[in-house]
Amino acid sequence: LGHQGGLWTLHTVLPVLKELTAPAKFLVFFHFFSLMVGAMLVERFICNHKQRALLQMSCFGLTAGLMLYHANLSREALYVWYDSPNYSATSGILETLKRDGKLHRIYPAATDRTPQSGYINSLNHNFPSLFQIASLKGYEPLWEGRAPMNRVVDKLTKQPLETLRAYGVEYVVMHRTAHQEQLSPPGRETREEKLANVPQVVAVEHALRGANAVFHSNDVDIYRVDGAEPLARSIAHPKKPMDVRIEGNRLVVDTANLPEGGKILVNYLWHSGMTASSAGTELALSADEWNRIVLDVPAGSKTIDVTYRIGYQLPLLAGLVLLIAGMYLQTRSAIGRLLQSQTKSHRRAEKYAHRKSLATL
Repeated sequence: LGHQGGLWTLHTVLPVLKELTAPAKFLVFFHFFSLMVGAMLVERFICNHKQRALLQMSCFGLTAGLMLYHANLSREALYVWYDSPNYSATSGILETLKRDGKLHRIYPAATDRTPQSGYINSLNHNFPSLFQIASLKGYEPLWEGRAPMNRVVDKLTKQPLETLRAYGVEYVVMHRTAHQEQLSPPGRETREEKLANVPQVVAVEHALRGANAVFHSNDVDIYRVDGAEPLARSIAHPKKPMDVRIEGNRLVVDTANLPEGGKILVNYLWHSGMTASSAGTELALSADEWNRIVLDVPAGSKTIDVTYRIGYQLPLLAGLVLLIAGMYLQTRSAIGRLLQSQTKSHRRAEKYAHRKSLATL
């Protein structure tokens, strides 16, 4: 279905359809209905064939193979990147952003999609996590559309520098696609999004106008944001920052320099699924006016672990209830059919006995 499959290319050359800026918007409907119709046709064919079991196994194997192939292709994320598959950023960018080996937060300004070489240097999407750099932008589009991130975007549009400092952004990575309109190659989107029209990017760009870049290349300009909040600090002692590192799916805050304990600010957005613990003891979380995480550190704690816990309990319970209900209804139906069958047999036996007694008389 992609560029090589022909369908995407067809959408970009057909009348009316080619006027749409993103053919992918209606591809999802084609996917759904083609799956439904295809499944019906395959099912009817298999049910009416003599080699039913063999065809079922073959269909399963083919589907599994296609799914594995699809999962392999999905690594390319909408576009074939023209950079090296090793994903190495231009020399100098990482040296600037990771000057002391510690975690620093950036704000990447770039178009969301482009196949141009050097796009990796924008550090957009999930590239920051690849290079172990913190980013203000979420790595998952579904997260970026939620209320907490929407409030950040709104603040960024109205108060760009104050917002960047509040959320600990030390560097703005301004990619060339933030200023220029990018044309797609044939067979993909007919025109790229011009990110310079996005309000928050315009606000950040205007706020940095006249500032000197600490790093410059053909792809990006990197600007330093002075006075940025640390990624973690004591609330009572704002000048006492704490080191933060990411280990797998958890954020580890070093609290050794706060032996007396107390409230600390962890500069990550609070969400109902966020949890924190110290030496196995769960800690209570709250949020400040910027929706950043605030928690109480027990005296003597060396580190605090912050992570996101998926709320699977209620869906799991609902699934179990539905499963038990389904099993009960299925069993009840089977018992009903059995009782009905026994009743009919009993009635037939009674009729036979009655006829036999009449014949004897």
